[in-house]
Amino acid sequence: MGATVSIPRATHAPRSRHSCISTLTPRPDPAAPTTVENQAKLHLHQSPIALPQLEPIPNTGCLQLQYGAGQARVSHDGPNIFIEWSGGDASSLTLGDTTYRPIQFHFHTPSEHTICNVQFPLELHIVHADTSGALAVLGFAFVYGDQDNTFLNLIWAHLPHLGANQGAIDIGIIDGSNLVQPQDAFYRYAGSLTTPPFVEGVEWVMCQQPRSVSPKQVATFFNAMQTANSRPLQPLNDRTVVLYGPTT
Repeated sequence: MGATVSIPRATHAPRSRHSCISTLTPRPDPAAPTTVENQAKLHLHQSPIALPQLEPIPNTGCLQLQYGAGQARVSHDGPNIFIEWSGGDASSLTLGDTTYRPIQFHFHTPSEHTICNVQFPLELHIVHADTSGALAVLGFAFVYGDQDNTFLNLIWAHLPHLGANQGAIDIGIIDGSNLVQPQDAFYRYAGSLTTPPFVEGVEWVMCQQPRSVSPKQVATFFNAMQTANSRPLQPLNDRTVVLYGPTT
């Protein structure tokens, strides 16, 4: 069993106070549905999207996030690198009356979502499921910093030895208790998976404040993947994006 590692507290970018909610009129996609990607384009609630500058609204219990420690296993299925992680019994994402539990997390480079027209070098997705199997994803973008991210180092240490489709590797306990900070604000919108089959009905929660990662760490991940693994931005169409301010 590996050592326990805590997710470090992050350096946050300043929160925007501008208001801008984008709404587009749905239009049919003329592309013939000859591939899974083209079939997904026929739907109107796809992810990722461009997250706009918004005025935060109070988070009066609409969104609740808490995370603890849990055993983790990393595997490489070819298209992506996944970390199986439940975060222990204390970990959950609650939206209204529905509670979701973490099941795995993974990364994309460069970031899939943009925040205020900025694309980032890396994005983390923590996938959750409720008791019915419905999905919610909590996302964090990463900006370049001078120091390695100690949370990522535990995972990254296994990347050079992780062959595609060679089974999972135990990497010890990952502690997510510092994952969410009191000053964090979170976007919320209805979307889809960003990997095939791009299923819709996914609740998306994206942190507005990016975390920090070193250029070397991003290069290590890219070399392990041997390609970028981000889906292009999708139209917002008839959806509304909200930004929950810090919990008071």
